[in-house]
Amino acid sequence: MSRLLISMLLLAFLSTLLTYGYSQEPASPTTFSDAEKEFLAICDEMDAAAMEFWERYSAIEKIGDQVQYQRDHDPYTNYVEQLLDFESRNRGKDVGLLALRTVVTSAAGGGIPENARELGRRKLLEVLPAYANNELLPYVILYFPCGNVDMEIESCLRNIIAAPNASPGNRDYAKYSLAEWFLYMRDTREFRIERKKELDAGAEPRYTVEPESNVHQLENGMPTDRIESIELEAANLLKGLVESKSEFQIPNVKGVDENWKILQVDKSSHAQRPTLAKKAAGLLFNEINLRVGRNAPALEIELVNGKKWSLAEQRGKPVIIQFSFKGCGPCAAMYPDLRELKEEYGERLTILSIMADSDVMVTLDAVESSELTWDVAWDGEKGPLATQWSVRGFPTIYVVGPDGLIAAVGLRDKELRKKIAELEK
Repeated sequence: MSRLLISMLLLAFLSTLLTYGYSQEPASPTTFSDAEKEFLAICDEMDAAAMEFWERYSAIEKIGDQVQYQRDHDPYTNYVEQLLDFESRNRGKDVGLLALRTVVTSAAGGGIPENARELGRRKLLEVLPAYANNELLPYVILYFPCGNVDMEIESCLRNIIAAPNASPGNRDYAKYSLAEWFLYMRDTREFRIERKKELDAGAEPRYTVEPESNVHQLENGMPTDRIESIELEAANLLKGLVESKSEFQIPNVKGVDENWKILQVDKSSHAQRPTLAKKAAGLLFNEINLRVGRNAPALEIELVNGKKWSLAEQRGKPVIIQFSFKGCGPCAAMYPDLRELKEEYGERLTILSIMADSDVMVTLDAVESSELTWDVAWDGEKGPLATQWSVRGFPTIYVVGPDGLIAAVGLRDKELRKKIAELEK
């Protein structure tokens, strides 16, 4: 995987994290305990080794040689074991959980199957339920959908739900995460099947080990014969959370160190995020209304220019709906393409960006500077529309066809252009 692609993935995931409770400002300087100093030292060494590895990896031209180099020189092999050993000596403490968080975040990058980060994540899944009452637990669980498939995630979440020491909030969050993971696994399987067809037909791999990774994910992912049952269980879990009116909110956190390896709950922050009941309702809404082939839901919104906008009034032409915010790198990377599409198709195409900026003036500045040259609405940070549509990362993109059906989800670049061309004809 090239450093450019790694950077893009990290940017996308950092954008996703803004939907959780990461504070903008780090914590005040503090004195670290001996255990925290040891933890930070391991992290610093691991990050330096990883940077050196990726520089050498990127200089290798042949794909096969890159894969072999990663197998022979994986910098995480030693450090993942150090982090797991550190956790075992500090089990039950915040710093022990944060060591597990570092392992799971390192595994979020995927890579060749059965790599050291993936194997380390598998080990941490066994011990994570010991932290079922820790306020920081959601900041480990939220990384579960990232990286290579691991079916043991299901067992881990079930064990947290059943843990006698689980706090009510963490138990509810594990239920929500299990439902979310089930639906993610189903969608991933559908995507991998289609992607395998494309690769078998000669499509260019999007990253070095995509063909190998794709086969691994299909062989080790959710079996097809379980799809119907997990869809039903996911729906029941979400309905239960909605009916319970769960008020749990993921706590805000801030970084104690400059690299945000050590986190602490930010009790001074009053930023409001959707309750778990509202998030569950959003995921149910998404499942019912926003899958490809479904009738797009009614959407009426006021644009920042004061005009009323209705999805129903766009019938007869393709519509691109993008959830975005200022400062989201992957979102901004789409803007040139969106400007070109708007210029090319004119009134035959509608584009709407729904902005999650905390201040409407930030959105207005983007419009007035001609960064956004299409219809723009402001939803606010963790806004009601993003909550209703269960937006879990930025950018989130929906394409609605001229017939009012959801035509595609998540398309960008050439694939987005191809889909618009197909629909416009």
